[in-house]
Amino acid sequence: MITINLLPSEKRPFNLRVKKPLLFFLLFIMLFTASSLIFQRKIDKLTDTLVSIKRDSASYNKVIKEIEAIKKKRKDIKIRTDIIKDLSVDRLTVLNLLNFISENIIPQKMWLKSIRIDKNRVNIQGFAIDNKTAVDFMKRLENAGYFLPINIKNLKRDKVYAGLNFKTFEVFCFIKKNEKKENS
Repeated sequence: MITINLLPSEKRPFNLRVKKPLLFFLLFIMLFTASSLIFQRKIDKLTDTLVSIKRDSASYNKVIKEIEAIKKKRKDIKIRTDIIKDLSVDRLTVLNLLNFISENIIPQKMWLKSIRIDKNRVNIQGFAIDNKTAVDFMKRLENAGYFLPINIKNLKRDKVYAGLNFKTFEVFCFIKKNEKKENS
């Protein structure tokens, strides 16, 4: 059925017939524009936040570098203080060892050439008039209980001075741990 409106154009009701696809398209454009504006604002906020974080990050990196430098210095100082403590303890141990060894030398029958102390190991080199003197020195050290078993590494005839045959010797031993702690 066909409808014809016979009313004059001034009296006709205004009837705007918009087709549905056009209406959906306009609605889609409006939603797209609104969502674009919302997302653009969010992007701007995030960009501003990112710029501020980068700025803060640069200042924090400076602080982090300073902290790392301080940690490195602190570690260095700790190592140095530990070394000083060890040297202090070892100094007393070495002093006591040297005193103990010098008290056990057999006068005018033996002479020491070198004493080497490495942590818990002691190496003594010297020369004596005869084998018995070197062995007596070793027994004196052993009987004191300050050292673990004492070993003669080397005992041999060396040189003749003023008609005497001197024997060179080398003795090595380990310091007992409890003795080391008591003397320090």
